[in-house]
Amino acid sequence: MPDNQYTIIKEQHSSSKLWLPTIIVSILAIILLIFAVTKNSELSKSQKDLLNTQSQLSSTSAELLNTKSQLTLTNDQLSDTQTQLTSTQTQLASVQSQLTSTSKQLSTTQTQLTSTQTQLASVQSQLTSTSKQLSNTQTQLTTTQGQLASTNATLTLYQNTWGTVVASGVEPRFLDGAGSPINLVSNPVAINPTWAQVQSFILADNTDRHAYIPGVYVCGNYAQDVYNNAEKAGIRTAWVAIKFADDWHACDAFKTTDRGLIFIDCTGLMVGQAGPPNCDKTVNVGLGKNYIPMSIIPQAGWQSQWGNIGSVLDVQVYW
Repeated sequence: MPDNQYTIIKEQHSSSKLWLPTIIVSILAIILLIFAVTKNSELSKSQKDLLNTQSQLSSTSAELLNTKSQLTLTNDQLSDTQTQLTSTQTQLASVQSQLTSTSKQLSTTQTQLTSTQTQLASVQSQLTSTSKQLSNTQTQLTTTQGQLASTNATLTLYQNTWGTVVASGVEPRFLDGAGSPINLVSNPVAINPTWAQVQSFILADNTDRHAYIPGVYVCGNYAQDVYNNAEKAGIRTAWVAIKFADDWHACDAFKTTDRGLIFIDCTGLMVGQAGPPNCDKTVNVGLGKNYIPMSIIPQAGWQSQWGNIGSVLDVQVYW
């Protein structure tokens, strides 16, 4: 081979040796560049992930702080609750002690109650027997009360009266001035008056203004008319017969609610006889006492005392 050809080949070979490192370096640079770009991308992504993580950590930290605050509050509440529970336990222990004591008392009471029930059963048996006896006694008492009824009826209303006769709803066995039986017209709803009511009625009644006419209109007639007028007015009244040594006289009686038994004599004057215009009088009547009428209202020019008729030997009261 000619020398010049060798030289060319040699030069070509030398030139090839110079480009090879350059190519390798370029490839390495490219690889490094690609690696750097890749790493830079990964780093950027990691930074973003890190920022997200930091944000999440901040949020989590805030939540943790809030949770801690809540836990602190809850812990305080639990502490208060614990204190209350301790107090409640103490109270429960006291109540339990009281319940134990009460249970013992109840047990004792139950024992006493059982004993009392036994006694009550015995008493009930005795009461049943006694009830039967009382029933028999009640029957006997009813019979006795029936026997006493008529007697009590005549005694209950006349505690302040006396004499041989005290009767209710019975006509007197006396005659008036004309020889006719005394006729009393009773009012079943008449009531005992007050003394003021008696005075008011008597002073308004005109019976005392009738003339006394022997054999026609006498003391029995006066007492009869006053009785009938008072009963008609709803005032309970009695027709009264007074016995003296040689004669009988008639007047009226009222059992007042405030002054007891009051006797009233309304016998008037005979024609032409001098006397006061009002002849209404009260009398203190009693066995052995003198019968001395006194004017209910003093009359001008006349004495209040009407004289002594005589000593009272008997009093008969007819209601």
